[in-house]
Amino acid sequence: MKDYIVLIILIFLCNFISADEKTDYSDEIIGNENLKILTQKGEISRIFRAGENLELLPNISAKEQIKKDIKDIKPSIGVELLLFYKLDENNKEKSEILLSIYNILRSISTLKGIQYYSATRKRMRIFYHDAYVIESPNNRKKTDDPEFSDNIPVRSGLYASFKDSSFGEYTCFVEYLSDGNSITMKIENITQIWYLILPAVSQRNLKSYVIIIPYDEHILFYGLSYLKALNFFGILDSRSDSLYNRVVAISDWFKTEFKKYSK
Repeated sequence: MKDYIVLIILIFLCNFISADEKTDYSDEIIGNENLKILTQKGEISRIFRAGENLELLPNISAKEQIKKDIKDIKPSIGVELLLFYKLDENNKEKSEILLSIYNILRSISTLKGIQYYSATRKRMRIFYHDAYVIESPNNRKKTDDPEFSDNIPVRSGLYASFKDSSFGEYTCFVEYLSDGNSITMKIENITQIWYLILPAVSQRNLKSYVIIIPYDEHILFYGLSYLKALNFFGILDSRSDSLYNRVVAISDWFKTEFKKYSK
C-alpha cells in the first residue's frame, strides 16, 4: 500500500513538472504572465508617456534597436498593444506563414480606407484616405505593392505616401526586418507632419512598429506607435484614446488581410 501511494505521488509530480515545461517556453517571447492574460482576454494594452519604458515588447532580435529608438526620441506619448488570436487553419509550413505575413505588411495600398474610432469625435473615421508605395522621396510616382514569392530578406525597405485624416499627407520610410521567427514592420515619417496649419511632428518623430509572430497555432500581434510633438491645446492628452484606436485599426487590417491569404 505504501509503495502504491509513493507511485501515485511520483506520477502527480511528473505531470506537474510536465505542465510547467509546456509554459516555460513562453518566457522567451512574452513571458508566462502576459501569455496567461492574452489567453484569457486576447489583448493587453497600455498608454505610456515620456521617460516610461516599454512593457509589452516581445523578445525578438530587433528588441534592443526598438528600445534605443524610444530612448533617442523621448516620445511625448505612445501606445503598446499585444493581441493573441488563433489561426483559422494551421496546415501550412512556418516559412509559408511568414511569407504571407511579410507580403501583407508590404501591401501598403490595402491600408487605404481603413477606419478607426475617433475618441474626440465619438464616431468611426477614415484613418488613411490614401496609401501607396512611391519610388523615392524625390520621385513620388505611385508604384505597385512589392510582393515576394520565395525567400524573405533579413532587411528591406520602401517609401510610401500616406494621406492621413488627421495629419494630412506625409511621406514615410517603411522598413522590414525578418529573423526567421517574426516579421517586423517599422514606419517612420521623413517629412514634416502638420495639424491644420500648425507643424505638429518633425521628421522622424512619428514611429510605428508592427511585429507579427506565428506562435504555435496562434498569431501574436504587437503594435507600437509613438510620437514627439508639442502639446498645443492639450491635443496629446485628448488623443491618447484615438492613438490606441489607430493601432487597433492596424491590427484589424492585418487580421482581415491575413484571412484572405489563408484561403
